[in-house]
Amino acid sequence: MRGREDRRRKLGKGRLSPEEYEKLKPAGVASALQAHVANGTFILKTNRKELNCAQAYCLYKTRQDIEQAFKCYDGTLDADASYMRGQYAFEAWLFINHLALQMLYKVLQVIGDRELTAKYSFDDAMQFLKHVRVNKIDGKWIMTKATRQTMKLCKDLGIEMEDPAKLQGTLK
Repeated sequence: MRGREDRRRKLGKGRLSPEEYEKLKPAGVASALQAHVANGTFILKTNRKELNCAQAYCLYKTRQDIEQAFKCYDGTLDADASYMRGQYAFEAWLFINHLALQMLYKVLQVIGDRELTAKYSFDDAMQFLKHVRVNKIDGKWIMTKATRQTMKLCKDLGIEMEDPAKLQGTLK
């Protein structure tokens, strides 16, 4: 703050009175951060006394999962409109979206079970995993190239990527 005022004064545009200027003292980054300890703090009040802080936060996040599911259902999965005309097509659309929601909750469960909620969200998982492709060539399953981040996500979630034939059922 004092440096800025010094530059202004050199240009003849000082904003502070001499008394205010004298009160300015240089502050280090550590002391400035100490003055703002509450910034970035999340306060959650609960009457569940048996929970520690991490458990209360995880419980809060699971309650938000309902809203997150609808958000993912509408946005990420693009399932907010059926565009179907016939009864059977509409029922098939509903069934496929039901399966998509089941997968959504399974991915969220795996992220939670492995304590990766601070690192990954469902949207993160979908952004990386939607580009994973496996092709069957001459009767053998071959995985296309995946990014380093995708491979790290799969490793963290316990998804077997070395042998594409083992992909089915790896999120158990």
